[in-house]
Amino acid sequence: MSKNNLPGRFIVTGLFTIVFIFIFLVCGFAEVYILKNGTQIKGKLKKETDTHFIIDAEGLGELSLAKDTVEQILKDEKTIEEERIKSLQTIALDDFVARLVKSYQSQPESKPFPVLAIIPFQTEELSLIEKKIGFGVAEVITDLLVQKHLKEFQIVERSKLEEMLSEQKLSMSGVISDNSAIKVGQLINADILLLGSVSRIGNNYSINARLVTTETGKILSAESMSPSSKEIEKEASAYIDLPENWGLCYSVRYMGLTPKVWGPIDSGRTSGGKPIKWVNGSDFRSAYFFVFGIRYFPIKSILIEFQHSPNPISSNTHGVDEYVDNEWYNRQSAGHFGCEGNLTVNWVKKFGPFYTYLGGGMFYFVGCNIDVSPSSFNSSPNFFGIIPLVRGAIEWCFRKRTGINLSVDYLPVTKEFTATTRNGITYPMYTIDPLMITIFTAFYF
Repeated sequence: MSKNNLPGRFIVTGLFTIVFIFIFLVCGFAEVYILKNGTQIKGKLKKETDTHFIIDAEGLGELSLAKDTVEQILKDEKTIEEERIKSLQTIALDDFVARLVKSYQSQPESKPFPVLAIIPFQTEELSLIEKKIGFGVAEVITDLLVQKHLKEFQIVERSKLEEMLSEQKLSMSGVISDNSAIKVGQLINADILLLGSVSRIGNNYSINARLVTTETGKILSAESMSPSSKEIEKEASAYIDLPENWGLCYSVRYMGLTPKVWGPIDSGRTSGGKPIKWVNGSDFRSAYFFVFGIRYFPIKSILIEFQHSPNPISSNTHGVDEYVDNEWYNRQSAGHFGCEGNLTVNWVKKFGPFYTYLGGGMFYFVGCNIDVSPSSFNSSPNFFGIIPLVRGAIEWCFRKRTGINLSVDYLPVTKEFTATTRNGITYPMYTIDPLMITIFTAFYF
């Protein structure tokens, strides 16, 4: 009987996972191409050149769209209605900023082309502090000022502001008092500051902004608005930390097994008096599992994860070979894995689109251990074991709320499966290897 090959099996596992991810990426999403003449075409991108999009358009087949005719592409299955709401939100923000600027320019203390420093907006709500929503709102307003009002202000670069805040032992995402902000503004030679606050009222954010002179601290202009929290979070998604507390994952796990070499050993005699010999004929060198899991982040740096597999997907080519009078007679059925899974707690660290995980927990399994009575060969069901587990993993979030994860688990203590002969002697069959490898795709919400 052929032995399982670790590299070959793992390559097959990896290819299966890659095919799953490819189907998910290629077949799971369609875009809406909005042309400059107002035409809207929904389809999946097949190929992109320097000048054209080649798409599989719904109801039209393959189309080639010149890039200079495309006004906008809506990705991630956004609907036209969602984009319309976003456009209205953008108009409201534009108007908010325009009113703030106009009010400032109408003041006798206003200066032509002043140096403007934009301080992250403040909030007292813990949930908004964790999201960095104040920083995100300030960045959205900064983008609008740069796009629409750059000829009216000299805007201080974020890097220069961050450097000065750091020198004053302040943070872009932390609490900054008005007095501290004015002091920082004076140190970087800013003429005016944009200060503000954010609070949550039902499904809306209350945003208050004011332009303050650094010389006297006088408020020269003030405006407020109450936009939809959902739309503001979309607008500021590049700058804030959205919750994404829960996740689901699908994976393929490899587990190595080491057969124990023993035999032939005496295991009694037949009714006719012929000697019975046993040999460990196990060829069970690996097990593969489809695993489904749930992930939960109680805080953004801690992950609690539960994974479970109902059955192995690899064949159970293991058992005890029985010889009668030195001739092979039968392979007795042997114990095997049923379900398996693990529960872990992990520390999480983010590096751009990559996340690293380091943690530990327990690995459990349920199966059948081998047991032979004097009259028959049986397996005892409901065998249960728990092993401590140490985990290290890296995850690439290649698109919003979706990631591919490679994890390596180390089992400092392994489990040995045994068989008992008819004369009551127990022998080892195989042990679980200390390393397990898992590849999975995770979806967050």
